[in-house]
Amino acid sequence: MNDRSLRYVLIALLLILVVQGVGFGEGYELPSEHFVVYYGVSGSAAVDVGYARLVRDAFETAYDILVNRYGFPIVDTKIEVDITSGDGGELGSEYLDESDPNAPVPVIAIASRDVVEEAESSMYISCTVEGLVRSTAAHELFHAVEDTLSLRGLNDISEAAFVEPFAVWAQEAVYPDVNDYLEDGLDLLLAPDSISFFNRTYDAGMFWVFLSARHGGASAIARVMEESVAYEGRYAIDAAFADQGLTFLDLWEEFAVAVGAGDLPDQGVIDRLVEE
Repeated sequence: MNDRSLRYVLIALLLILVVQGVGFGEGYELPSEHFVVYYGVSGSAAVDVGYARLVRDAFETAYDILVNRYGFPIVDTKIEVDITSGDGGELGSEYLDESDPNAPVPVIAIASRDVVEEAESSMYISCTVEGLVRSTAAHELFHAVEDTLSLRGLNDISEAAFVEPFAVWAQEAVYPDVNDYLEDGLDLLLAPDSISFFNRTYDAGMFWVFLSARHGGASAIARVMEESVAYEGRYAIDAAFADQGLTFLDLWEEFAVAVGAGDLPDQGVIDRLVEE
């Protein structure tokens, strides 16, 4: 083999490594257009490249829908995604890395396959590991959107009544076939008075799935996020829908009537869950 042939072989091998994930010690990275997925190949967080690709593709699809289709802003840099063994069974998390205070960037973690499998096996709804990974990717990426908007003064990340429910809405908006938002949403249907609506978290996502389906889709969520900078809780919702002559109480009444009439999104799935 001459030098030129050897050079071509080495280039081909390098390209294969780039596509399959580049290894560094006991960890690998799998880059894509908007993300760099880091995963371990040994220890409790070890995963195979197939799972890493599933994670990568789930995030790219979520990015395409949330950012390209719906127009939510996000940092203009590749986002780090770490596949971990899961802390206390957590499927995902997101935080801002403020090592450079002038340019904070989001970092996302997502659980390894075994943690996702364990979570999926105990769920009420019928789901798959692949579906749960995709849904988690959309959820955590929306937290990165929330942080990005907050850095630009267009969202109040401290408004707990919106942070998790909106990320739950994103799960359904990006992957409407997964329906795992109903897992927590049943708490809102079966015990609506046990906790004040604005003290709820994940289960309140069901209301936002309903509201966006009836009143403007993603733009409804974006308006409430922007108004949350100046207003709190129900008043942010009042301000977001003032041009339509609607208040939070109007929207809540509409939701309550739909619950009673069996006219919610994914009503067939809800009916089967309640029957079981």
